[in-house]
Amino acid sequence: MKTEDSGTNVPLLKLHEPAELVAAVPYLLGFHPADSAVLLCLDDRRLVLMTRVDLADVFAPQAGSLFPDLLWRARTLGADRVLALVYATRLRAERARRPLAAHLGRWLDLLLLVDHAAGRWWEAGAAAGDPGQPIPGTAPDAANPVAAWAEAHGLGPVAESRDDLLAALAPPRGEREDAMMALWAATEAKLADFSPDDLVAAMDRFVGAPDSGWADADYLLAAQLARDPYLRDRLWWQVTPETARPQLRFWEEVVRRVPLPHRVGPLAIVGFLAWQAGEGALMSVCHEECLRLNPDAPVVGLLSTIRQNWNDPAEWTLAQEAYEKLAA
Repeated sequence: MKTEDSGTNVPLLKLHEPAELVAAVPYLLGFHPADSAVLLCLDDRRLVLMTRVDLADVFAPQAGSLFPDLLWRARTLGADRVLALVYATRLRAERARRPLAAHLGRWLDLLLLVDHAAGRWWEAGAAAGDPGQPIPGTAPDAANPVAAWAEAHGLGPVAESRDDLLAALAPPRGEREDAMMALWAATEAKLADFSPDDLVAAMDRFVGAPDSGWADADYLLAAQLARDPYLRDRLWWQVTPETARPQLRFWEEVVRRVPLPHRVGPLAIVGFLAWQAGEGALMSVCHEECLRLNPDAPVVGLLSTIRQNWNDPAEWTLAQEAYEKLAA
């Protein structure tokens, strides 16, 4: 299996064995899935779509409604088969075999059962007494090419859970929050002296050199500039799947410094950049947190539109049009 494609936007990785697939999925998601089914849709041997489904939804009476849309999206991307990995205790994972087989039908090409807590995995249908295979470790050595590939391409470290993805972007607290609130006010006051050209030049510096080692005041200035739709568009219209990752790392640093009352805009930017960079799980947790904080913000509407209508970042031209309508 090859993981490079326009939809998932991850660097090329060739997988030859089920064990390598088990090792790769947490890197592709960005976290270790739990009580989940992870479905990888392939066009021949190329990954074109990956999604995670809670097992509670797989077992639910209305589970059948989950899969037609997924398979339709997979088909439009050229997929012709699905690889499924079920993450749970072995007993619970075995329970998911029948509904997954029923709902995926001929699409289901491989089903693996993975117990992350126990460090073991099985192919579906293994004997009850089969001890399973060890989940490959994370040390980047010749015995684990997946970890070496992830390190080489800046993918990782893998979060222990989906919630940990958002926890890594937690706003400042306590004395750190007080300091950032004071710095926010001071930075905002300085903006009054900026000419329109100064504002554009400042935003372009952040867009053009996201890895330049900025100070706290710079990160807060970027967040304040991004409140202006025109300046925010300087980022929207220049980012590409190829340039998104350094931008994502920059805006993650912004989010870690911005006080909670001003968090939605930068967090939505992180979600957008995560989508462009192929980090779909990070995008979804950012979107859900934005919906909790301020569902009416135009940037949140942009993320909603993308999640509902677009899988491939190459379709960003269409998403731009939707954003312009929302921001009007």
